[in-house]
Amino acid sequence: MDSSWKGKELPWVSVVVLNYNGDPVVYYCVDSLLKSNYPNLEIIIIDNASTDRSYDKLKEKFGAHNNIIFHQNERNEGYPSYNRGAHLSRGDYIVFLNNDTEVHPDWLKEIVDVMESDLTIGACESKIVDKFIPNTVINPGPCDFCGIQNRTMEKDVGQYSEVREIFSTIGVASTLRRSVLRVTGMLDPEFFLFEEINDLCWRIWLAGYRVVYVPKSIIIHIGRIGHAPTYYPFELKVLSAYQSTKNHTLMLLKNYSLKNLVKCFMVLYVLRMGEFFFLLMKNHRIAVAKLNAYKWLLLNFRGIWTSRLRVQKNVRCVSEAEIERHLTNPNFSILLHRYSALVRSYKDSSYDK
Repeated sequence: MDSSWKGKELPWVSVVVLNYNGDPVVYYCVDSLLKSNYPNLEIIIIDNASTDRSYDKLKEKFGAHNNIIFHQNERNEGYPSYNRGAHLSRGDYIVFLNNDTEVHPDWLKEIVDVMESDLTIGACESKIVDKFIPNTVINPGPCDFCGIQNRTMEKDVGQYSEVREIFSTIGVASTLRRSVLRVTGMLDPEFFLFEEINDLCWRIWLAGYRVVYVPKSIIIHIGRIGHAPTYYPFELKVLSAYQSTKNHTLMLLKNYSLKNLVKCFMVLYVLRMGEFFFLLMKNHRIAVAKLNAYKWLLLNFRGIWTSRLRVQKNVRCVSEAEIERHLTNPNFSILLHRYSALVRSYKDSSYDK
C-alpha cells in the first residue's frame, strides 16, 4: 500500500462475484481474488440458479476459505442480484465483479488508494484488459447526450495511463463506496440485463459524487465485450433487444431533467423508428421484442414516474449543467454504425420464418 497508510487501519472491501453457469471461468476468477495483495477482503459469491454445477464446484473448491460467503438464488434474478451480495457484505467498499474475470494481485490496493484519497469519489472502474488480444483494453469511453456509451476495444499505448473522470463504470467490474450507496440506492431491480450500472452511476453524479477510472488497477476480462454479439444464441438476442431498449429508456426517464429528456427523445425517436422498421422487414421477432419493451414502459409508467420523482427529490443535489458537463454531443456516425452493426447481428433467417 501507499506509504500514507502507515499506522492506519485498512478499510474492508467486499467483492461480490455474480455467477450464472460460469464453469470453468469462475474458478479462475475466485482463485485470482484469493491471491490479491490486500488483507481486509471478503468474497461473496451469488449464484443465479446455475444449471452447470458451477455453484456446487465452487463450494467444493473454495468452501474451506473462511473469507468466502456463498449464496444461491432460487431463480435467475439477473444483474440486480449484486444487491443481495451487497446486503450480505460488511465492506466499506463493495465491488461488483463479473465471473469471467481475473484480477491482478495489486488491483484492489490501487483502487482503495485512490478512493481513500478523495471522499468525493463514489465509484471507480479498473483498467479492463483483454485476455486473448495482447495490449488491448476497453476504453473508458465517454457517454453522449443520449445516454449511450462509446465503449470499444483499443490497443493500449499509454493513452489511458492517468486517473480520469468517466460518466459510468463498465459492468465487468465496478467499485462502489458503501456510504454513497446509502444516498443513491442500489441497482434498480427492474434492470434485469443492461444499463444497470450506468443508471446507478448517473445517480452517483446526481448525488454530487464522482466516478473515476483507475488505470493502475488491472482486471483481465475473459469474455469478448466490445464486439457485436453475433455469437449469442438467438433467444438471448431477443432477450437482449427487449432488455436494452426497456432499460435504456427507463434510465433516461428516471435521471434526466424534463428539458433534456424531451431533447434526448427527439433524437432517439428518429434513430429508433428507423431501426424498428428495418428490423420489421429483416427480423420481426427482434422488432416485436423492442415493441414489447415500449409496451412494458407504458404499462408501468406510473411506477416509473414515481421512481423518477424519488430520484429527482431525494438523490439530485447538482444542477443539470453539472451533468451535461460530463456528456458529449451525439456522434451520429458512431450511432448509425452501431445500429447498423446491431441490426446485422440480429439477422437470422432460420428463426425469422
